[in-house]
Amino acid sequence: MIEPKAADRLAEIIRAGVDTLAAEDRPAGSVALIRVPHGEELVLDRERDQVGVFKRAEGDRWVLAPVVIGSGPEWLADPLKVRPAEPSDRVRAEAARANAQSVQRVS
Repeated sequence: MIEPKAADRLAEIIRAGVDTLAAEDRPAGSVALIRVPHGEELVLDRERDQVGVFKRAEGDRWVLAPVVIGSGPEWLADPLKVRPAEPSDRVRAEAARANAQSVQRVS
């Protein structure tokens, strides 16, 4: 049984997807599904403009973690505003990791 709040959120996600498809002028009947990332996959939360590590789905949100372990708390993200990390996002994430490691070595 689905909770009413979750059902409302799912309907909102579907409506947003339909609106996006309509705006993209795709052929009628085509659908773009949200792909749930694999565990530990790098993604970009467009709402926060932050690269994160996908941890798990939690209700109608995704739990993301900072790329640098211990640099901050996990956060909840709207799946509609998260996309797979592109090469430039990965470079940004690797630079953050390298910077964090160099600071630890200097301290």
